[in-house]
Amino acid sequence: MNIKLVIFDLDGTLVDTMDSYADSAASLMQDKYGVDFGSARSLYLETSGFPFCQQLEQIFPDHHLNYNVANQFEEWKKGLLMTDHRLRHGASKAIFHLIENGFKVCLSSNNIQENIDKIVNRWEVEIDSALGFRFGGFQKGGSHFSWFENKFNLKRTQMVFIGDSLNDYRIARDFGVPFVGVTWTFGQERFKALDKDIPCFSDFVSVNNWIFSHAELVMDVQLS
Repeated sequence: MNIKLVIFDLDGTLVDTMDSYADSAASLMQDKYGVDFGSARSLYLETSGFPFCQQLEQIFPDHHLNYNVANQFEEWKKGLLMTDHRLRHGASKAIFHLIENGFKVCLSSNNIQENIDKIVNRWEVEIDSALGFRFGGFQKGGSHFSWFENKFNLKRTQMVFIGDSLNDYRIARDFGVPFVGVTWTFGQERFKALDKDIPCFSDFVSVNNWIFSHAELVMDVQLS
């Protein structure tokens, strides 16, 4: 590998939103579909990594309530943006360090583009591109990776996708992009059950050190 582009997932990876998202989604599913809260929360997390409208289709195929429930959830998320979506501890330093060492740093999320723009505009660190979900099929996965290929004239093997969900790994694998898992939503054992060779870390220092070791453009530099 010769990594030149680092792509971060957002929710659960760079910002600590997954607990509040899972609680809200579970409450909606309990109210609208009659699923008990605990089961609904687990279903949300297991299908995370996809847009919520697609998560609902996986959980409740062709249910007539899916469209309206997905809209309710997205409206709730917009209201949540009134509070600060700060980066996780160590994320700003890690991103700055990547940029200083010549990497392109981008965001790929299935949060809607409007939300992505509001969140990223609050950060002190300035990344190269921030892509969110747009209706019509533009989402985390093949369409985002193709956009990055064209934007930066890079191969997918020169990218790495950093994510917190099992589906983040599946998406990266299916579209030929190297993957690194962070273990805040799912533990290392859940990732290793999918593929024993998935690199998994619990802090951004370790993530960056792995990236440095798989890139030719970076000198022998490590975070401390």
